[in-house]
Amino acid sequence: MWVLGVVTSLGTMGVYGTIFVRSMMPDASAPGDGLPMFLLYLYYTVISVYGLYQWKTFKGSAKDSAAPEKDVLVMKHLSKKEVTLGLALLVAGMVLVPQFLQEIGLWTEKLSSWLSVLNVVLSAIGTYWLTKAYIEQWYVWILANAVWTVYNMMEGLWWMSALSAVYIVSAVFGLVHWRRHGQYID
Repeated sequence: MWVLGVVTSLGTMGVYGTIFVRSMMPDASAPGDGLPMFLLYLYYTVISVYGLYQWKTFKGSAKDSAAPEKDVLVMKHLSKKEVTLGLALLVAGMVLVPQFLQEIGLWTEKLSSWLSVLNVVLSAIGTYWLTKAYIEQWYVWILANAVWTVYNMMEGLWWMSALSAVYIVSAVFGLVHWRRHGQYID
């Protein structure tokens, strides 16, 4: 899963990198579009490598007692402290990312810009929570992919909208699968 994350992240960086480059052309209506998503997928690439390492350590921490050779899906619950930190990062991201983009001259007050930033922040939190095997990360992914679907529709990226809609369904299936087959290690 994590190797696929690296490959797909690199490919999607290419899509949003192209959108960003096009947005910097003199006749572009929204300078900077695509940059937050490009940076998100750069983060995904790095965090996928970390996730690969992290999940290898989880694999060894739990084995199916009925079949010791079989790996068990391990998961944890977020603590109140981690939820509070996640919410604080969400708020901070929604304030600081637009300020940063405004400082470098790449911010527009379009709804799509706000949706893009919201998606970036939610996805960064969701991916980190996934590396830590928190089951609650699936709820973040459902929300982030819904935001991403709307963003891509607004930008006319219909195939990306379809892909993100598939990701919503995938996140729901992931949540159900983890609940049915996971083992808590808290």
